[in-house]
Amino acid sequence: MSDDEILALERLGLALWPPAERAPLDGWELTWSCGATRRTRSVHPFAPGQLALDDKLERCRRLYAARGGQALFKLTSAVAHAALDRALAERGWAREGETAVLVHERLDAFRPSCDPPVSLSASPGEEWSRECTRLNEVRPHNRGALLGIQGRVPRPRAFASVAGQPEDGVADAAEPVSADAGRGIVELRDRVEAIDLEQ
Repeated sequence: MSDDEILALERLGLALWPPAERAPLDGWELTWSCGATRRTRSVHPFAPGQLALDDKLERCRRLYAARGGQALFKLTSAVAHAALDRALAERGWAREGETAVLVHERLDAFRPSCDPPVSLSASPGEEWSRECTRLNEVRPHNRGALLGIQGRVPRPRAFASVAGQPEDGVADAAEPVSADAGRGIVELRDRVEAIDLEQ
């Protein structure tokens, strides 16, 4: 997959799991949703921009500190992110919260065939929201932020649920489930050709 395709999927994922706040910063998108999922409280570096890296990092630190958090960077396997990953490591940042993004060539042809079965619904429902809260380690006082994100997911949409756990505790990579196979989200918009399952 090319860097352009990876970054297009990242933009799509951000649009389909929308944070409460977004702020552009010289090619980066800073997002915030009060302690909800990492994607909605991270820096998304879509383009290198013109500002010096240390200046941008300081602006990020200040913005997230003002909201009671710390700057997290949503990096991918894109070649463009490799240099930023090294620069962040040199400045004391460490990797955490790694996520697998699974992509199917044609969503309209996608039919999940896994055991345990996957079910889709138009709204998340209480059980789905509870499991999403648990898997994202959202604290009870931040649950409202997660519900707000779910309410902002554009329509048409579908929320996926996976019943049970695989016997060995690890999902087959070809199956549309997360590594712990609890709950996932399938975000659909105008026949979008991507599936993004976030742990």
